[in-house]
This record gives sequence, C-alpha cells and structure tokens, in this order.
Amino acid sequence: MPADGHAIPFIALQDGKFNVTDEAAEFLKSIDYPVSVIAVVGLYRTGKSFLMNRILLEQSDGFTVGPTVNPCTKGLWLWNKVMTGEDKDGRLIHYLIVDTEGIGALDTNSQHDSIIFSLALLLSSNFIYNSVGSIDEGALNNLSLVVNLTKHIHVKSSNAGGGEDDGADFAQYFPSFLWLVRDFTLQLVNSDGVAFSSKEYLERALQPVPGFTEQIEAKNRIRRMLTHFFPERDCFTMVRPVTDESLLQKLSSTPSEQLRPEFVTQMGTLRGTILNSAKTKKMNGTELDGLALINLAYAYTESINTGSVPSIQNAWNYICQSKCQHALTAALKNYENAAKDMLVNLPMGVDELDMTHRKLEAESWKLFEKDAIGDGLEEYKKG
Repeated sequence: MPADGHAIPFIALQDGKFNVTDEAAEFLKSIDYPVSVIAVVGLYRTGKSFLMNRILLEQSDGFTVGPTVNPCTKGLWLWNKVMTGEDKDGRLIHYLIVDTEGIGALDTNSQHDSIIFSLALLLSSNFIYNSVGSIDEGALNNLSLVVNLTKHIHVKSSNAGGGEDDGADFAQYFPSFLWLVRDFTLQLVNSDGVAFSSKEYLERALQPVPGFTEQIEAKNRIRRMLTHFFPERDCFTMVRPVTDESLLQKLSSTPSEQLRPEFVTQMGTLRGTILNSAKTKKMNGTELDGLALINLAYAYTESINTGSVPSIQNAWNYICQSKCQHALTAALKNYENAAKDMLVNLPMGVDELDMTHRKLEAESWKLFEKDAIGDGLEEYKKG
C-alpha cells in the first residue's frame, strides 16, 4: 500500500548556512513518542532514493529520483509521516526516514560532504550506507569521510576537558551501520567453495591490510575507524535490478514485474532486515521523541553555522534544557488550572489551604519529573 505523506526539506543549505526548516520543525514537534530514525547516505547517483521509495515506503515514488548525473536531493530530506512496520517478533516499529544529498557530487566539496555525512550520523538511530559494486579498496576509500569524523564531531564539550574522544566514546552515540552493496556480482564463497554471509564479507573487508607504508596505514585507518565507531554493523548485497540497460534510466517507474525476481525477493528481505534492526533514537539511555529530535538538529546546525565543531554533550544539554522547560511550563499550567478549580471551595482555613497547596505542588512536580530529562532537576524546584 502506498505510504501517505511526502518528502519535505529537513536541513537545507541557505545562503551558506545549514538551517532546520520550519516545515520539518512543525512536523517533528507533533511527534510526542519515541521513534527510530533511518537515514540513507551514499555517493550521488547510486540509487539511494529509489531504495527508500521501493523498500521503506513500498511505492514507486516519494523521494526524488532522476536519470542524470545531477544530484536530486540537496541537504537532508524527511518523509513527513511516521511510518510503521513490524519486526520478526511482531513488535510495532515507528520510524522516520531521512534521505541525504549524495556525497561526492560535482558541485560540492569534501567539507560539505563531511557535514552532510555527520548530520545523518548524529540524527539517526539506523544508518544505511548505499554503494555500488563491491567492498574493495575503492569502496573503502569512498568512505574516507569516516577518517575526518573526529574533526567534525566531538563527544565532549570543549569546555569539559578530559582529553580527546576515542572510538568507544563515539560508538555509544553512533547509530547501527548497514552497508548496502548494490549491483553485486561476486559469489560469497571461500577458497573451499563454502558459502559465507554478507556480514562476514564485510568483516573480511575490514581486516587490516599487512604492511607499514604510508598508503597502507591510510587504508587501515579507515578500517579501524569503521570497526571502532560502528560495533553494531551489518552488510546486505543486492543484484542488479534489471538486465535491460534502458530500464536503468527509468527504474522509479519500472513495475516490479519487470525487475529481476531475485532483486524483488531481496527487496523484501532487506526491508525485514532494516525493521528487525530498527531501534529507537536514544541519547544517554533516554529515548527521544520528535521535539527532542528537532532540538538535536537545532543544536548541531547552530554549531556548524557558527564555525564550531558539533559536540554531542552540548547537544544533549540543549535537549535537556528544552525538555525541562517544556515540562516546567506544563507543570505550572497544571497547577494553575487545579488552583482555579479549587476556588469554588473557598473560603477555607489556613491549614487546609496550605495542605491543598502542598498537594497540588506535589502533583505538578510529579508531572514535571515524568517528562523532564537530564541531571539537576532539583534546581527547577528551587526556581
């Protein structure tokens, strides 16, 4: 069944600044429950949008798909409807879909690509990297953006001290990583002809290359960072969707009956793989709803636009302050409404009035604690 909704700009580059759009903010603020965030990233013109439409939206259109070498998606885009699905245990999954501008486009530079890559990582709970061919040295080199992640993302605040971040610091905040390899033609068998899984194929590709030259060290650095940053990783391979070259230019409008049966089967398997691994977006053990996600996006883009490096710790503090203020406003409103209802019982004695006040205050504080997150909640009680 075609999905309701449509793609909206999430984070757009305007006048040299990355800005969260009002449309995306309004949509996300309406989501008052935790969600998974699935982001797809890859080189431009490698079929990311086609993948999302057919597999995650289960329809032929949605995110923009084009037949030329001009990238169709600028910045980050968001499907403006919370999607639902079931995992293998029948658990209901609520997820958002984020599409990204293809990296390596002709009209961008490595700095721009690193920002797009970093924003997708920081905002998602499930990160899909889409590539074509195989996982060889060229494919790994295309992921060299990973090497620069520590330059574009910090875990700790610059004011907090504590030394540099390491792989373990990042790993606890980074999403799961699924490397999707399209148009795959290799046979996954070892030298004895025994088949092995696509996950093992990825693990073999991430094994260090022997040697000590500068070039080999650069190759192994990418492998080490992928291994340390993404302890929760997997791989999925797919055959070429069609054998007719002319259909490659119009895949989005090609009915499933004209796609290779093996590819259609793999689409269904991949959808199950993605939903089975979907996890709610969390920070410091706290599940994030739409309001928290939009504040996360605000915090990161504000850092980028001011020329500083986005800090996960600072972003968490930003979310906590916003969430606590929102919870405080709701708690005070609850107290005011209850106090107005109490007016019908006036007059009452001082002791009764004090007891009623304490009861309303306790109820409102309980309401605040239910929605507030972070440390230092007692400070709000003093205020």
